[in-house]
Amino acid sequence: MPESRLEKGVFLLGLIVIALLCYLLVHSSHHHAPAKSARRATTASTAHATTAVTATAPTTTEGRTAVAFALTASRGASWLEVRNGSSGGRVLYRGVLAQGRTRSFHARRVWVLFGAAGNVDARFDGRSMRLPIGTYSAAFSPAGFRRARP
Repeated sequence: MPESRLEKGVFLLGLIVIALLCYLLVHSSHHHAPAKSARRATTASTAHATTAVTATAPTTTEGRTAVAFALTASRGASWLEVRNGSSGGRVLYRGVLAQGRTRSFHARRVWVLFGAAGNVDARFDGRSMRLPIGTYSAAFSPAGFRRARP
């Protein structure tokens, strides 16, 4: 134990430095944790791309000509390509949808290529829908959700 005034001052200063380093370490790991989690989730979702999982189509009203459709990156970032009508249609959105962000679309039919689809929730004609994991394409129309065959 320090006995002189100088030793006590150096000891106290050392404790303050250690406490400051611990604070910075904890703060830094919390700040970077979401990015690591998103990367892990993206990798995990992409790894299961060949898993055959189907989603149930929501009930729709006959005679409808358009769908209201929104995608939210709820569990991590996801790469998306959204096109009007089909895989050859006009690009409505292409890019990374960051965690917590939402994109909305209204069209007769929407074709989407998902990267890490398990990170995304869809809101389709007012109904929430959790998408199957993987990297795949799917179509949303008044008839419902249909995952494209590989």
